[in-house]
Amino acid sequence: GGIPASITAGFVAGMIPKMLFRALIGGVLVFVALLILWEAWYLPKSSGTNGGGDGNGNHFSFKKKILAFFSGALMGLVSGLTSIGTGSIIIAVLLVVLRIKPKHAVGTAILEGAVLLGVGALTHILAGHADFRVAFLLLIGSIPGIWLGSHYCAKAPDKFLRVAVSVLLIYAGG
Repeated sequence: GGIPASITAGFVAGMIPKMLFRALIGGVLVFVALLILWEAWYLPKSSGTNGGGDGNGNHFSFKKKILAFFSGALMGLVSGLTSIGTGSIIIAVLLVVLRIKPKHAVGTAILEGAVLLGVGALTHILAGHADFRVAFLLLIGSIPGIWLGSHYCAKAPDKFLRVAVSVLLIYAGG
């Protein structure tokens, strides 16, 4: 569901006025942060141990598969418009909607994010919305952060990860 939505959004993104675009990005970031915090304190613990089932060896029900498909479409749309879905929204959906444990949600989000990023990047390149020089510098600077983040993520408690991500998202959204 995310791939066609991301392609559509990539071509539409250039038509959105700058102030509306900024408000959309900020609003999505704050909403996702609040959703993650709500999940951390008010929902019962996830019984899932991975992305493929309920933790008891059972695969997702048909209803969850449909929910995952439409969640993917929504994430692709928001990701294609704002580039936010490649991390924060995917994590929120995996934690809150599909009830996957945080450590597994991170890996799943990176996998889905990589696909959505690839499709979204190609769409934005074709639409003329990409600055290759800035992207290259950001990519080079991101390497140490990715290494450190993935190393410490595996060791951090689930609730700490949720709160840390939420605080960063609220700050960025503001």
